[in-house]
Amino acid sequence: MIALIDLDSLIYKAKYKIEETSIIESLSGVLTNERLEDEIISQSLHRLENMYLSILEEVEETGILINQIEFYLTTCKNSFRKKLDPEYKKDRVLDPLRYKITEKFVQETDFAFCHDKLEADDLIANRINELEESEYIIIAMDKDVLSLRGLHYNYYRPNSKANEPIKPMIGLGHSDKQEQNKFLAKQM
Repeated sequence: MIALIDLDSLIYKAKYKIEETSIIESLSGVLTNERLEDEIISQSLHRLENMYLSILEEVEETGILINQIEFYLTTCKNSFRKKLDPEYKKDRVLDPLRYKITEKFVQETDFAFCHDKLEADDLIANRINELEESEYIIIAMDKDVLSLRGLHYNYYRPNSKANEPIKPMIGLGHSDKQEQNKFLAKQM
């Protein structure tokens, strides 16, 4: 099965966690801004790799064998959605460091799909039109992707409070409830 992975939110999570660590805070007084930025990028990429490998392992623990991985990233600055609706993500603040992490990932892996006018979820939507539903699993936590046909694996984990048990992840699902039931029946 082909894993179609939307990396946008994973990159955000990887960067956010790295920026919040005490290691980065302790280095901020020692390193120049440029070196600190390089360190954040490096650690974010390392964390990103660990995160997606862990997710793939979780997917395979459900009995799904992944034999191909495709990464999808949003790098477009000229999104067709902004042309259709100038208010689209108007208030969203662009994070230049996130784009540097994305660019570095693309350079290092040389196998991420991105486009100047399409976002990651648009690219995944185009890709699934080339495939049979039994050939792929969409791995994302973007709610928009849930409207796409096929098997989904949502890696979102809600934050837990100190006194609450950790909530389970959403996990496997299918865009069509009848198909989801058929899939889950096959897994048992």
